[in-house]
Amino acid sequence: MVGTLSESYTISPNGEVFLALPGGSALSSAVGARVWTHLPVGLVARVGENYPQARLAEMRQRGIDTSGVRVLPGSYPCASFRCYRSWDEHSERDPVRHFARLGAPLPKDLTPYTSPEEGEQARESFAPTAVRPADFPLSYRGVRGVHLAPGHLVTHLTLPVSLRQTGLATLTLDPSARYMQPSLLRDLPMLLRGLTALLVAEGKARVLFRELTRDPQEMAERLAEAGPQVVAIKRGPLGCWLFDSQSGEHFQLPAYPVASPRNPTGVGDAFSGGFLAGWCETLNPLEAALRGSVSASLAIEAASPWEALERSADLAEARLSFLRSRVAAQ
Repeated sequence: MVGTLSESYTISPNGEVFLALPGGSALSSAVGARVWTHLPVGLVARVGENYPQARLAEMRQRGIDTSGVRVLPGSYPCASFRCYRSWDEHSERDPVRHFARLGAPLPKDLTPYTSPEEGEQARESFAPTAVRPADFPLSYRGVRGVHLAPGHLVTHLTLPVSLRQTGLATLTLDPSARYMQPSLLRDLPMLLRGLTALLVAEGKARVLFRELTRDPQEMAERLAEAGPQVVAIKRGPLGCWLFDSQSGEHFQLPAYPVASPRNPTGVGDAFSGGFLAGWCETLNPLEAALRGSVSASLAIEAASPWEALERSADLAEARLSFLRSRVAAQ
């Protein structure tokens, strides 16, 4: 999993506050994959010396390989903040105001606050924390699949070329909201060619297409024209719209009906990790998306990523069977 690592601060839609939890797009994706495999899941990320090194030990204890995590000299923003207005809509700005509204003290790591995602839209040069091809460890060569979690555009433009040269069979991408703007439309083939699957939140796709279309079926088809075999549009509580360009089939997948959702941060990434694990196991886009949906359900009802990993394999399989029986083909 290629992406970010952070310390996550979240205010959920019901006002529950989660402070300094292990987070980041790479880790949340790895957790989603680990639901379905006992094999180690590797991370590729860049962090500063201020990132808690104890987190890396926690990951290794849970079967997450950190040999691709590069610790840079100096300090870089590693606290991420999200305040959710609903279970699939959030703000990353002004933590001072949001904590004041709750009458809660502002965590010191958010004073002052700079999102670790700032600058992800840059395409001409690598920011210090942007993963580059040379960061991919030799020990990871020969892996069955790689997921590019939300991160820097320059990473998403350069790393696939390098990975394909190694013979990588499966490559999936979840683009960053920072660069999913209408100006990207002309460069979509450059970004998406050669992908096995594009896994994108509906909100990001709508911003990209603006007034061109708001229909998930049409968005999926337009995105598939740029290269990926499969497009999954993640719709939060509405589930997922799936398009397989090889067969021409569209599917609507429901979200698993979680009774008591808690922490929505990283849920979309957990879907992506589950999808990658499912694809590597079955090479079936529908089965992969179903596993992604189950991983997302386990993530949203847990306070922390580690809690999601503690759920039983039997529970995941039961949810998989439940969702499989409710898939609607279009």
